[in-house]
Amino acid sequence: MQTSFACGLRRQKLNRKKAMAIYHLSVKPISRSDGRSVTAAAAYRAAAKISDVRTGELHDYTRKQGVVSVTIITPKLAPKWSQDRSQIWNAAELAETRKNATVAREFEIALPSELNATQRQQLAHEFAQELVTQHGCIADVAIHQPGKEGDQRNHHAHILLSTRRLGPDGFTEKTRELDDYNSGPKWVKKWRERYAQLQNQYLQQAGSEQRVDHRSYKDQGLDSIPTCHLGPSATAYERRTGLPSKKRQNWEEYANQRLLAAKEQGELEREAQEVEASIIVLDTDLKAAKAERDRQPVYPSAKEIEEGKASFVAGYKQSQQNRLSKQHETEQARLAQIEIEQETQRLEQEAAQKREQARLDEIKRLQDIEEKKRLQQLQAQAAQRRKEQRASQLQQWLREADAILNQGLETLETELVLAQQAEAKAAESEQIKLTEVALENSLADSEDGHRNEAEHTQQPMAEDKIEPEQESEPEPPAQDDGPSYSLW
Repeated sequence: MQTSFACGLRRQKLNRKKAMAIYHLSVKPISRSDGRSVTAAAAYRAAAKISDVRTGELHDYTRKQGVVSVTIITPKLAPKWSQDRSQIWNAAELAETRKNATVAREFEIALPSELNATQRQQLAHEFAQELVTQHGCIADVAIHQPGKEGDQRNHHAHILLSTRRLGPDGFTEKTRELDDYNSGPKWVKKWRERYAQLQNQYLQQAGSEQRVDHRSYKDQGLDSIPTCHLGPSATAYERRTGLPSKKRQNWEEYANQRLLAAKEQGELEREAQEVEASIIVLDTDLKAAKAERDRQPVYPSAKEIEEGKASFVAGYKQSQQNRLSKQHETEQARLAQIEIEQETQRLEQEAAQKREQARLDEIKRLQDIEEKKRLQQLQAQAAQRRKEQRASQLQQWLREADAILNQGLETLETELVLAQQAEAKAAESEQIKLTEVALENSLADSEDGHRNEAEHTQQPMAEDKIEPEQESEPEPPAQDDGPSYSLW
């Protein structure tokens, strides 16, 4: 007992000197039997939008916050389409035909807060690359930052692994080494150890004194109580209501029981130490006690035998009671776990209903937006057509106006020419009339002169027969520079 006590003290001192960082690695299957879909899981973790070809559902998580980076890591001979997240996980879904098939596997790892963002990303990618190289599958790595209301050291990554290997022609056989009942836990244990080694390497390179240990507290010889991982449903419930979840309450009750048990154990250890101290004090006279025992042989009395039997029976009954109490505690813990699972399932169903309603609302919103865009396009097209029609009509009117104007000008020119010609003819006619009047007046004057002359020179008798004189033809008027006209 002295040796064990001393070792315990040394272990406690060593644990106080050696700083420990947070370590977490869990492996969870994504199975259809649980009502889960790898397309939804990938969309949520990458804050992306993926349409599930198998179910027709649209998983849109583009408004999710807290995603630092997303990366797809593939084997060397993977096809080109393997870099498309939607094609990858739809192909993984279509490759499985069973209703209860496990479509993917998720490695959830904690990233040390002692590293910077680049170092954390390199650590996650290196670990994911080793997974891909070993098992020939594909890895979809999403690094998340701590939540606003949670522990700000909670940097973590989600690594989605396909359960089938990826070749040049697509997904092939299953990764049976991880699915096997015997080999699966061994591989998980191996990867837990490997990730702890990688973390310690990065912590050392970063100059940090922090280290991690993949072993449980029990395997490390520590009495510390492991931390409780609430999960997304319980965390969402606490964030939404501001109240502790059922899982947290059960875990705190369990932790209190562990602390009480540790306290009782500590008191027993102190009593044992006192007894051990008394034994150490009596050790100085140990040889004399042995000699006295050898000289006087001691035989147990009937009373001592009966007391021994009674002590054995009492001890046995106590051990049975402890066993039954432990079974009762185990049963209570199992019932509490069932209740937690039921509550988690209910919350997941509520979350699924909300996601479905949100999806329907988003579809309706997108449809409304598309309808509005379509109406705007139709209105714009109609306005453009009206504009083109008005422009075409205006051009037609301009062409008709030009034609009418040209025709009017030609008509005016023609009428002007005709008017000039008519004016010239009228002037010519007026000149002719004036000339004719002048000639007539000249002739009349000439005839009057001849008659007067004849009357004065010749007085024929009335009785005499006067023969008619032959009229002489008048001379034509003299020619002038103007146009000549003949009266005869």
